[in-house]
Amino acid sequence: MQSLLIHSQVRRLETPDATLEAHVSPQPETPDAPLAVMLHGWEGSHESLYLMELSGHLFRAGFAVARLNLRDHGGTHALNAELFNSTRLREAVDAVVLLQRDIQPSALMLCGFSLGGNFALRIGSAAPDALPLHAIAAICPLVDPVAAMPVMDSLAVYRGYFLRKWRRSLHAKQAAWPERYDFTEALPLGSITEMTHYFVRRYTDYPSTEDYLNGYAVTPAVLDGLRAPTYVLMAGDDPVLPDESARLQRPDSPIELLVTERGGHCGYLGPSAPPWFCHWALERLRRHLYT
Repeated sequence: MQSLLIHSQVRRLETPDATLEAHVSPQPETPDAPLAVMLHGWEGSHESLYLMELSGHLFRAGFAVARLNLRDHGGTHALNAELFNSTRLREAVDAVVLLQRDIQPSALMLCGFSLGGNFALRIGSAAPDALPLHAIAAICPLVDPVAAMPVMDSLAVYRGYFLRKWRRSLHAKQAAWPERYDFTEALPLGSITEMTHYFVRRYTDYPSTEDYLNGYAVTPAVLDGLRAPTYVLMAGDDPVLPDESARLQRPDSPIELLVTERGGHCGYLGPSAPPWFCHWALERLRRHLYT
């Protein structure tokens, strides 16, 4: 992982809708090395441990790596006035297009975890022509936000974890844009559901929270739009996301789905490093380096 960080460079990506930031680690001896664009989960960042584990593993295997921060993640709250929401897909697509254009890799891959896995699937579906994707790997992707939110709220440990991180992010956004935001009413709310209701009503154009959540679901239409070979890893004991594997099993789909009995949510920890999902992803991405 140290080598990944030594070669890391921060890149500002100016898209029509937002300024995003990526931490790019090129292969020093191979300018056109295959590029893996990494997408973190909700309230994660380019420094999330799971993302760093896979990024380091792919870098050691010869990939260039770009760890992309979504809007308002990774300390980027001051870059854009408008708040992040999970339906802001176009800016993520445009950021990946810029990375591909600027780096000119021999192959382009997407890897995402949880919400980042959701984004990876939607990016692949939304831009099959603009992005010459060779493969997509999604680990514990969020598929149905309507079903997932009450599950997250029902688990005190995870509810508290995500609320703490969300509140910290809101404090950072308010500090960056004090003339624009005052989250005094939102911060005391005690559930992910209540907080989501609050922000959908005040900061989106969606008529209801359910409409907003459905706006970033991995729907049959999303699956139908996928063209690149797509690999999805899910765990039967994932405590955060309900079992949504059946929604991904469709005739003529490019998705290869693996549901393991154990693994938790983006965990897959074993007796030795790195986590097993690193081996899973590398083996599958390597299949498409020369296609």
